[in-house]
Amino acid sequence: MRLLILAAALVATQVLAANLNMRPGLWDLNVSVTTDGKTTNLADQISAAMAKMPLEQKKKAQEMLGGSSMMKGTPACISKEMLDPETFAKKQSSEKCPATFKTRTATEIKASFKCADGAKGEMHWKIPNPETINGQVEMESAKGKKTKIESQGKWLSADCGKVRPFGGQ
Repeated sequence: MRLLILAAALVATQVLAANLNMRPGLWDLNVSVTTDGKTTNLADQISAAMAKMPLEQKKKAQEMLGGSSMMKGTPACISKEMLDPETFAKKQSSEKCPATFKTRTATEIKASFKCADGAKGEMHWKIPNPETINGQVEMESAKGKKTKIESQGKWLSADCGKVRPFGGQ
């Protein structure tokens, strides 16, 4: 479950960054995941996981997140390079899980995906202004387990500080 949530957050930031009317930099993402009728918040999941980590591992995780205790959600760094359509296409083009874009404008993106393992889903993102994002991903695993991921994001700063961009950009 944790891996699914983290993977969804990664896909979300890459989908959102693609040729959209967004500012690069540090974003505060509030991501909730509903599976089997149970809703969890990504930031709460990360906090719970970190509470169980040994001190050294916890320090490394806090460094990676940039010491983001002042945020409501999860920090995400979206680099200028991630906003480039070519970079995005390379990251999203996967033989295991290709995405088909239905709408791709500066303020909205809709896509569906079907993975080699049988998982499938739909994504819908809206960008009402360069500092706000809202999105939803609905997916079904190969075994029929349904998951809904809802995300809201707010741009915080052009400087990501210690938070590293997803994908090492």
